[in-house]
Amino acid sequence: MQSIYTKSNHFITRWKFGYALILILIFLPLKSYSQCQKTEKELQEYFIGKIHEMDQIEGIWSVNINFKEYDAWNRLVNRQHLPQTKWVIFDAVANLRMCPIRSQIKDVIWISPTATRGVYLYKRTYNGSRAVAKANAILNSSGILEYSYQIPEKHLKYLAGTQYIKRSVVMEMSAVKLFPTAEDIVRNVPTTSSGTGFAITSNGVIVTNHHVVENMSKIKVKGINGDFNNTYNAKILFVDKNNDLALIQISDYKFTKIENIPYTIKTTLSNVGESIFVLGYPLRASMGDEIKLTNGIITDLSANKLLNHLNRLQSLS
Repeated sequence: MQSIYTKSNHFITRWKFGYALILILIFLPLKSYSQCQKTEKELQEYFIGKIHEMDQIEGIWSVNINFKEYDAWNRLVNRQHLPQTKWVIFDAVANLRMCPIRSQIKDVIWISPTATRGVYLYKRTYNGSRAVAKANAILNSSGILEYSYQIPEKHLKYLAGTQYIKRSVVMEMSAVKLFPTAEDIVRNVPTTSSGTGFAITSNGVIVTNHHVVENMSKIKVKGINGDFNNTYNAKILFVDKNNDLALIQISDYKFTKIENIPYTIKTTLSNVGESIFVLGYPLRASMGDEIKLTNGIITDLSANKLLNHLNRLQSLS
């Protein structure tokens, strides 16, 4: 994009040049930033999936851009306000990166957290000229992200070429977060629960209750071989919602095997009046990790159908 800049059409070409600058400012690299190429809906899904692991400024923002142009004598000669645009700030492993949604060009923008909460270091490297602009970005108490910076003269010369006339351009940015909202965060609070499971094979197959694992995106198991310090990832193998049963299996590179299973599954029916005892870890948050024991007697044989299901589940494992 070229800009003709002469004394005879001074004001008009200032406006065109300034607008060309903004078009360059609001796009980021195509190759490096796949997030910048996503639609707003795709970005919303992305952030919902990590909503409780995000920095406070990650998300979708509505950005206002003002630019001011000063001549060689530092006199304000042009001031423009551009329509609001939607930007995304996302985690790029080491730092946060920023770009307009569906961007096209290749400037690189970093937003780096500092030791002071709400203060970020803004750094923009312009494609082509490789000039760098820096600023402090402040997230104020109203939730508005604000920063301003001067476009490096090196980049202005790169854009104007031989028609460059000495001047300075200052960008003033303010942004309001659109997504996720406070309601989005509350609505997507992860559900955590705990329950009791019993190992039935040495390769990590465990029987538990369906309600313990229902709608869980992650399952972790501890207490393997008596060790309650280490946890292991597990996956669901089979569920029986009607009888509130589920089979899970440890699926973790740290896991080797369950050493000794000190019980077997009874294969015969029980009788009314037979003594039983129950072991488990109820209400861990208030009652701790120590195993609890309750004893009693069988009062109804209708529950024996669960035994058949459990035997069937074990055969499937």
